[in-house]
Amino acid sequence: MSAPQIDHAVALLLRAIVGHARGDAATVVAARSELFVPACSTVGFEQKLVAATVDRMAHTCPHATRDELERAVVIYVRRRVVSSRRLAELKPWEHA
Repeated sequence: MSAPQIDHAVALLLRAIVGHARGDAATVVAARSELFVPACSTVGFEQKLVAATVDRMAHTCPHATRDELERAVVIYVRRRVVSSRRLAELKPWEHA
């Protein structure tokens, strides 16, 4: 995954986080749907996205440690991005 691609993914993730905070479901859905394709097609996408997002956020949150930021971003990415990919991998009615 190239630097512009990961930068775009970070921008989408931040857009989803802000949209979620504002209660803007349309923005969240749009950002998550754009993140779905690279999440499915890129090996190690979760780790790359978390690292790049924490790098971008580290200077904007002076009172949070890097470890705190990383834990928060990991939780958000797992809940909102990776879970969608896992659901897509299930066969219909396999776990019903």
